[in-house]
Amino acid sequence: MELVPRKCGQCGAPVDAAVGGEVTCKYCGATLTIDEDPGLRRGLTRATRSEDTRAPVTITFVNATGSVLDLLWLDFQGAERSYGRIEVGEHKAFNTFVGHVWSLRQAGSAVEILRWAAHDQVPRHVTVR
Repeated sequence: MELVPRKCGQCGAPVDAAVGGEVTCKYCGATLTIDEDPGLRRGLTRATRSEDTRAPVTITFVNATGSVLDLLWLDFQGAERSYGRIEVGEHKAFNTFVGHVWSLRQAGSAVEILRWAAHDQVPRHVTVR
C-alpha cells in the first residue's frame, strides 16, 4: 500500500494516507479522503511545450469542475492547439503521447485549471476538479 504525502485541506499540516483511504489530521481533526491515482500527480507539469517521445498512450479527461473547460495541447514549439471543450460532467478520451503537454482552462479565459502530461504509457482517467 503506497502512502501519499498530502496537506490537510483545513489547516495545511502534512499528512500521509493510502490511496483510496481516509485519514484524520492529527493537528485539526479533519477527515481527508485520498481517491487519487498517484500517477496522476506525477503528470502535473509546468512544461511549456510537448516532448516528441512517440510513445503512445490513451488519456481520458473528466470534467468535474462545475464549469466548461477548454482543452489545449501545447505543441513542440509551445504553441497552443485547441482540442475543443469539455462540458460539465463530460469526459473526452483520445490517443496522445507520453510527454505531450495538455492545458485545461476555464472556457473562454486564460485561467488554467490543470497542466498535465503523461509520464508513462498507462492509460489514465484524469479527473479535473
